[in-house]
Amino acid sequence: MGDVVDDGEDACLGEWRGKGKTFKIHRGPSRELIVEMGAGGHSLLLVAADDERQWPKKWAVVRRVGSSSSMAASSAVYIFELQRAASPVLLVRKPSGEGAVEFARIGQPAEPSGPGRPPA
Repeated sequence: MGDVVDDGEDACLGEWRGKGKTFKIHRGPSRELIVEMGAGGHSLLLVAADDERQWPKKWAVVRRVGSSSSMAASSAVYIFELQRAASPVLLVRKPSGEGAVEFARIGQPAEPSGPGRPPA
């Protein structure tokens, strides 16, 4: 246990609400990041949209094709952006860059574990 390297990827986990919509980001059985868009909605996957290990972080939201979870950011449906790990706001954009919708975090952000982390 504890063998997952904290690169900020888990910072987006949790529930988000904005513009009358709510979605949840969680880890799937293969540790992939899954976006649940509500009842009757499609399950989508998050893939890193940049290789940086610094903030802000960007993820591409892609459709799952078959059983494959190795999707390219170039096939994004949306782009999610988080300014910092404990940010209360997640920006959601179309890949074309048109507009952005702010989604507010519901509850507390996921806390990365590890020594030397200050208490919230």
